[in-house]
Amino acid sequence: MIRKIIKQGNNSYTITLPIKWVRENGLEEGSEIELNPDNKKLICSTTQERPVKNISLNLKKYDKSLIVDKIIGAYILGYSEISISFDNLIVNHLSKTESIKQTKTLEVIENICNQLIGIEIIDQKENYCLLADFSKSNKKEFNDVLKRVFALIDQMFLDCLKGIQNNNISLLSDLKYKKSNTRKMIYYCLRQIHLNENPDENNLVAQQNIIFCLEQIMETLRLIGKENLNNLEKFNSNLIKIFKEIQFVFREYYYSFYSKKEDSGYNNKIQSYKNFKNLNKFYKSTNSMKEILLASRISTLSHFINKAVSSTQYLKL
Repeated sequence: MIRKIIKQGNNSYTITLPIKWVRENGLEEGSEIELNPDNKKLICSTTQERPVKNISLNLKKYDKSLIVDKIIGAYILGYSEISISFDNLIVNHLSKTESIKQTKTLEVIENICNQLIGIEIIDQKENYCLLADFSKSNKKEFNDVLKRVFALIDQMFLDCLKGIQNNNISLLSDLKYKKSNTRKMIYYCLRQIHLNENPDENNLVAQQNIIFCLEQIMETLRLIGKENLNNLEKFNSNLIKIFKEIQFVFREYYYSFYSKKEDSGYNNKIQSYKNFKNLNKFYKSTNSMKEILLASRISTLSHFINKAVSSTQYLKL
């Protein structure tokens, strides 16, 4: 950002401050800022606390799914305080058996808070509650949590693969719990992206695309686990081999993401292309619906890994 120096009188010069920075930090005429010379740099900062970013949500006549979407959306967008009002003390939603189930609205909100890092209910009445964020917001925290997301998905891959190879119901059923924990961290990462004070546009889009791909990979692994809980048939060894290769590509991507190997993205794309060709051959060689469904899921995993690899080339960590 470039600013022109304006001469004021005989002994002073002034520059203008970026209006976005002024507004984000709640500064106004008469506010004090600190200037620290550092060789050719002049660091401008303020000790004034940034204004609380808040939003009011009126959840009148909303069902459970819309309440969940509204609150999680406000959290991801970086609001520090979320004021919620509602008329219905009870909300309807579909249970796992497709029957109508009723749950207290406040209970729904409490469950949502348990899915969001740093969010707590600080005020609560019969038709109202106030949520506030107590989490940290810094680049190191974001990178640490994102690395944990990679590690959890890597473990989900291993558990899913072992589960379908050995008909291990415990490993397959645990995937849904691992998904819940990973999703919580994904929401946190998306929130930190929106809280970034000076985002690079290319970086912003790349980060969002990568996290979206990780979320889709996580969800696909959960679906594979769910769809094979009661499966007693052994899968074709060629299909298992392709699944192992996809798992290996993800792990290579995970490791290269932090080691910053320049040729790894190209190698991953080549391997993904080979996997797509092998899957197409497999589709023509099987009549098993279970194997066709699994091959479809594996294809989805390969697609989103490849998409994440493509987005990473625009990323500056």
